[in-house]
Amino acid sequence: MKVFFAQSNVLGFSLMQQWMSDMPKGKREKTKRLRRQQDKELALSAHRLLCYALKKDHGIIPKPDDWGEGENGKPFLVSNTKLHFNLSHSGSIVMCGLHDAPIGVDIERIDEAKDEVAERIMSKEEKDAYFNTKDKKALFYKIWTLKEACIKYSGKGICDALDAITIYPEGEKIRTNVKGCRFTLLNNVPGYQAAVCADSPADNTARWINCDELIDF
Repeated sequence: MKVFFAQSNVLGFSLMQQWMSDMPKGKREKTKRLRRQQDKELALSAHRLLCYALKKDHGIIPKPDDWGEGENGKPFLVSNTKLHFNLSHSGSIVMCGLHDAPIGVDIERIDEAKDEVAERIMSKEEKDAYFNTKDKKALFYKIWTLKEACIKYSGKGICDALDAITIYPEGEKIRTNVKGCRFTLLNNVPGYQAAVCADSPADNTARWINCDELIDF
């Protein structure tokens, strides 16, 4: 299993066009429809980071028609269906996970704790921990990213019953009622919280890729 992070920087027009041409058609059109320039740059940087990881770790240089979509829209690599990947981005950071089994990743910029959201998405056990901790902000984003990584691991998209899923840190362990996968919290990027869901724990030494590497590979 490999996890990569990168900073999404301001992209010039020619670079955006180049990176966009490498995307599958559906994702390319979706990216073009994004209204905010920052959102377009994040989407392009995330896909570029995935292409970088595939080339550097597996010698794969995917073309736009090398991508497919599963039943619930989770993308896969047509030429190597045994290689799994997942992307996430928040603020100005993009994240990519590669594994030889299903994987889900999530990263969130740490802001304020949101009690109303906690009430809606947390299970009873999670709320008991959250409303009784001294650092609600930290725990909120740990639970949030763990749940998002779990949903993305399953490939089922947004789950209506988020409060039925229990995943939260208790000391050095992750307490959960989700079977068949393992969870890891990553704190590699200051000001952000990240999480990984897979069949085994993630190595906490994720790789940071600078913008020049994404441009030049």
